[in-house]
Amino acid sequence: MDLWIGGFVDWWICGLVDWWICGFVDLWIGGFVDWWICGFVDWWIGGFVDLWIGGLVDC
Repeated sequence: MDLWIGGFVDWWICGLVDWWICGFVDLWIGGFVDWWICGFVDWWIGGFVDLWIGGLVDC
């Protein structure tokens, strides 16, 4: 579950903070890598899968 503020700040339940720059660059405090495909699919190297619908809903 993610809370978006202007579509730039992404807050994760796990306690990690996901900060977006222009919606393309993702800087992780925990050092995780977040790869975006057309800004809809969010794939986690850690094995977690995050699918975005319209960039608002996290399934």
